[in-house]
Amino acid sequence: MHCWNHFGFAVHNHTTVYPNDTEGLHRLACYLHRPPVNLSRLRYHQDSKLLNYEPKAGHDVDDAELMDPLEFLARVLIHIPEPNKHLVRLYVTRPFM
Repeated sequence: MHCWNHFGFAVHNHTTVYPNDTEGLHRLACYLHRPPVNLSRLRYHQDSKLLNYEPKAGHDVDDAELMDPLEFLARVLIHIPEPNKHLVRLYVTRPFM
């Protein structure tokens, strides 16, 4: 990363996990290991050729819907940013003088 010659690359590094913080290291590893889509909640209905992404137990039960597989892919892929597009913007407010 020290050889990166392009502008606009930033990393959020305001969270510190110390080497002896085993609980913090475990939480960080679980976060990094988590996939963007939980495949165990994805159901394909062979007869209708539609997908259903089941909500977590007790969460958004009314939001379950059947959709075309291409629609599901479109909904997932819309979260991937275009090249060189920043999705997080940080603003610093300064007091009036």
